[in-house]
Amino acid sequence: MPTTTTAGMSATATPLTVPTTVPEAGFTWCGSDCAPDGFIDQFPVGWQASTLSGVTGFQFVNPQQPDQVAVFKRLDNPTATADQLLAGEIQAVYAGKPGYETPQPPAGQAATIGGETWSTASIAYMNNQTKEHVTICATVHQGKNFVLEFQAPDTQFAQVSTAYYNIMIGKFQFTQTGTP
Repeated sequence: MPTTTTAGMSATATPLTVPTTVPEAGFTWCGSDCAPDGFIDQFPVGWQASTLSGVTGFQFVNPQQPDQVAVFKRLDNPTATADQLLAGEIQAVYAGKPGYETPQPPAGQAATIGGETWSTASIAYMNNQTKEHVTICATVHQGKNFVLEFQAPDTQFAQVSTAYYNIMIGKFQFTQTGTP
């Protein structure tokens, strides 16, 4: 069968699809900015979104209270299970912090986020005079490692989770990464 070509035409990559639905009240989409990193999600209006240094992903920070933070990371060299990834993240990022408290409940509790099973754990550490609570979630999705971290002062964590983090977790979606 003969092949026909059209002079002057070239193939272009199809843009990633981002949500067109209205976000929850008080939230906005991290759609086209986050989609190339493998996810989309909503974050609170007024929070600052910024790319992470040295790793693929985004950080969302409440400028009124900078220790209210949500971090979304994608690691492209999966070499571990979700439980091993979770343990490695805790060891690398939190175990050396002052007043570090081991995961409670024990690491490896399961949660479903974005239709995928995640391994989760909560830890605590001291930031100056404030006890910080952090919940870390890890999964391997389509050959890529994803880590979510949600932090707030321990005395505020339940309230911040209800107001912000639970909505973010409920709206998290994976996207296709790479070129189509």
